[in-house]
Amino acid sequence: MEVNRKSGLVRAFVKGGFLSPLDLLKIMELARSFGNDHILFGSRQDIMFPSNELPEDHLEKAFQAINIDYELAGDQSIYQNIVSSYVAVNVVETTHWVKEDTYNVLIDSFEYKPKLKINIVDPLQSLVPLFTGELNFVASKEENYWYLFIRDSRKGNIECWPKLISGQDMARISRELEKLFLEFLPFTVEEMYLMFMNNFLRLNYKPITEKLKLHNTAFPYYEGLNAMLNNQYWLGLYWRNNRYDIDFMSAA
Repeated sequence: MEVNRKSGLVRAFVKGGFLSPLDLLKIMELARSFGNDHILFGSRQDIMFPSNELPEDHLEKAFQAINIDYELAGDQSIYQNIVSSYVAVNVVETTHWVKEDTYNVLIDSFEYKPKLKINIVDPLQSLVPLFTGELNFVASKEENYWYLFIRDSRKGNIECWPKLISGQDMARISRELEKLFLEFLPFTVEEMYLMFMNNFLRLNYKPITEKLKLHNTAFPYYEGLNAMLNNQYWLGLYWRNNRYDIDFMSAA
């Protein structure tokens, strides 16, 4: 069955891009139960498959049963998946203090469904783009502190928050910034920072002592066996039409 319309797809949100084998299998079986034989991967680490015009209440009950968030894909998406560079840990060079548990703790702290595109990324890796979100948290050299780059598509620019933000405040500041964005008011980053200070929103900051340095690292070839940092290899599988067979994914 050929899929031509994005609006006919269901997006299963995979927060941070990491998923247990059991949850992956649940999504595969759910997609199969909808009459599909393949799934697709979205640009924001989500898993998509045709809805086959199933009623909304059927979709809601099915996803509630496996405890995974979803949305019908389309041009007017309400919610967004959180993207992270978790996949890069132990595969390519990464910042020394950014580990698997770092991402787990940060993702778990988001107890709401973001409407803004949020990226949580390591600047040394090249597997995941740094600035494709609206709120882009980029690891600094200071342990558990992050640069925040805000991309405003309405103005077509990216601005850096005046100070480094603690990881423990990441979800909180994201939620507050989302409220400002949804008001459709053209605040500058400096104005938003002053608003937070004047409203006594207590956040753990550190001064930015040096600007973020971007590294010119080559993106590893995405297909075939590739060497990792620990004398192991990872296998990249690529289909140009982005259709991945459910039977193969379930067996893997």
